[in-house]
Amino acid sequence: MNGRVIVNAAVRRVFLGLMLLSSAARAGEETRVVSGTRGPGQLFDFNLSLGWTHDDKRADLKRQSEGTAGGGRILLQNDLVYRQTRDTLNMRADVGVFQDVSVFASLPLVIADNRQLDFAKGIDERNTTILRDGILPGFGTPMFGLDATHARSFVNPSDTVFRGPTRKGLEYLGLGVSWAVLNELRDDTRPTWLLRLETRWSVGTPMKFDPARGKANTGVATGYHQFVLSTAFSRRFEMLEPYVGGWYMLPLATDDSAYEQYKLGERSYSQPQQRAGTNFGVDVVAWEEPRAQRRINIELRGRMELRFMGLAQSELWEPLSGNPECAKVASACRPDVDRDLTGDLTADPNPGVTRSPAYGVFGGDAGLSVQVGRYVRFRGLVGMTWEQSHFLTDGRSDNEAYDIPGRRYRVEGSRAWHVSLEGGLLF
Repeated sequence: MNGRVIVNAAVRRVFLGLMLLSSAARAGEETRVVSGTRGPGQLFDFNLSLGWTHDDKRADLKRQSEGTAGGGRILLQNDLVYRQTRDTLNMRADVGVFQDVSVFASLPLVIADNRQLDFAKGIDERNTTILRDGILPGFGTPMFGLDATHARSFVNPSDTVFRGPTRKGLEYLGLGVSWAVLNELRDDTRPTWLLRLETRWSVGTPMKFDPARGKANTGVATGYHQFVLSTAFSRRFEMLEPYVGGWYMLPLATDDSAYEQYKLGERSYSQPQQRAGTNFGVDVVAWEEPRAQRRINIELRGRMELRFMGLAQSELWEPLSGNPECAKVASACRPDVDRDLTGDLTADPNPGVTRSPAYGVFGGDAGLSVQVGRYVRFRGLVGMTWEQSHFLTDGRSDNEAYDIPGRRYRVEGSRAWHVSLEGGLLF
């Protein structure tokens, strides 16, 4: 009798172990739980990951115009095309500290960030408004615009009117904590529910631009700290694991950033844009071997984001940035572009930041995640992001060069495609 009880208990332990092994093999990427020790003799979870992301963005910048051609009405005309490419290495470590509680650190290192403005179809140095209004020099001349990479102007014929420096460096240091309030791997009658709090410290060189010394600042730091609160739910149904989540980001400008140096407005106007969004998707188990902890998942993801009204470094922030000598020498200032921002009755160099209206961002990704045994996983995703058409400025700063009716810029057709590859070690 005792022998039969011992055998039955051993069978139950083996069966339970296989069930937990199968569940772990099927855990989704977006709600992966990193735990502390689960019991005597068990070690805490420790995950390391290294990823690469490539972003390629394009947007049409149209300009308001007012005149007899439109019968006195304000029209939108083609002017510029914005292009940006960015390559980033994403480093992250997660360490379990308690049951279903972990801390993590992330370091996004930008390898190269390149931005430029090209003439729209039918536009050149003789009719573009960015030269006409003195934002960039050289209107109607064979030498125009600014190539900050080579410290020179562009020469006719050229389809490009502005090229910024190649930016690189550390974007921020992320530190946070994650808590699985509910964990389906422990109790399969309930979903997995994660709560995360992350702080992203702007520890690198904040992005600024000096047209007189185009390569003096090649930093990529945002110029503000970020406090991000997020949550996510997931639930397995056989071979499917759908999830949904939401997040909110509160920015706080650093003392050395353009956001803090120049207050453009009051309350939320005087701080970088707050952001909030939702993520949703499904992991589909295409193939798995639970005992060997090997599987292939198909990932389908969507996202929506709202960027609130506030200060932003728009697609034109570098061309709008003024020469620091403007604060000392009036001839270094651009009429209507560099204005008195500090109340001392003298012109100041434009900080490049503008007051942005609120707008939405939408996107989606598809890809594969592959777990190769207990300790190694790989992940690859391809996706697109679209921005809702919006004006670069909210029309309330009274800047005659680009923020009054008939002069404002509008972003249309903004889209970016992304590809990311990631490898991870799971201990």
